[in-house]
Amino acid sequence: MRVDAVKHFPASFLGDILDGLVAKNIFPRMVVGEFFDYNAGTLNDWVNQVNASMDPVTQQNLDVRIFDFALRPSLKDACDVFGYDARNIFNSSMVDQVGTSPFSVVTFADNHDFDNEGNLIQNDPILANAYLLTNNQIGIPSIFYPEFFSDDSSKLRALMTAHKRYIFGADNRDYLNRFNTPYSANYISGGASSSLIFQLSNQSFLDNEVIVVINFSGDVLQVDHEINMTHLNQGDTLTDIFSVSPNAFAVVSGSNQIYLEVPPRSFAVWIEGNKSNELISLDPITTSIRDKIENPLQLEVYPQPVTGELHIKVNESRSSRLILQLMDLNGRIVREAAHTVSVGAAEIQMDISSQPSGMYVLRVNLGDTYAVRRLMKQ
Repeated sequence: MRVDAVKHFPASFLGDILDGLVAKNIFPRMVVGEFFDYNAGTLNDWVNQVNASMDPVTQQNLDVRIFDFALRPSLKDACDVFGYDARNIFNSSMVDQVGTSPFSVVTFADNHDFDNEGNLIQNDPILANAYLLTNNQIGIPSIFYPEFFSDDSSKLRALMTAHKRYIFGADNRDYLNRFNTPYSANYISGGASSSLIFQLSNQSFLDNEVIVVINFSGDVLQVDHEINMTHLNQGDTLTDIFSVSPNAFAVVSGSNQIYLEVPPRSFAVWIEGNKSNELISLDPITTSIRDKIENPLQLEVYPQPVTGELHIKVNESRSSRLILQLMDLNGRIVREAAHTVSVGAAEIQMDISSQPSGMYVLRVNLGDTYAVRRLMKQ
């Protein structure tokens, strides 16, 4: 459930609406407000006002969230403005500025509003998205849907795989190269102002440490950087999970440092332990890697182009629930349907005659598999 928090839904009115839904046993999976304001305090106040206006039972069952417009400018400037100090990102989110609960925040780098304004990130938006997908402590990350069809799509999927395996559930973060950091560093190439280096602790969920490095510079980043040793020991090994660095592993030295090397305008993630059998490719997805990451669904979608009724044919070896989502190129869901399919071939129809002409994206979910198809509506 998405709401325009400024024009249509004042906080108290939205609280009443949510109370009414819960009273009818309707529980939206997500409630997020789009409050187009760059002040973290103002955004935080809106969330607090909505929560305060809800009944206690609604508060217990729903997390009301808001898009973090306060974080977005620093992400764009780090990607697009030469000489911008990327470390400002560490101080820009609602969570880091005013202590908003991450359960009240949805982060983003681009969306359709900035597309309409012609103000999308111009240079390597993957760097901004890499920060959102590796820092689980600042809110739920969201990605502008057209980017899944860009040249960076394989990198996005790799980051999502790393998030699912190693970052989800992390209970602490430490911004290692923040302003006035207590951690020592020796920069051989590159510098602190053009990079983000932070550490996640995932002790309660996966019992591992994660080191993330994002290099916004046009030069190679080479640095010996001290790290947080609360859950590590000298001599411990961390694996470059994306195989970005020339060295497959980083070893904690006697001075509590590890050597980090990241190519220009790129990112890397090191995971505690020997993960050589779990490496994740950043390259465009081959069939074998696609099977591992996406577990794709085999289906036929016709006719192409379509004028009225769309046919979706799938083959499945088990009974499962099939969910269809038709989206425009801004990622908005314009039609959605669910069906139960049995063993063997199944053909589903979706009437899209009422949709305006243009390009659309169809996502088909069946159990733990899915597939995406583009289609033209005439």
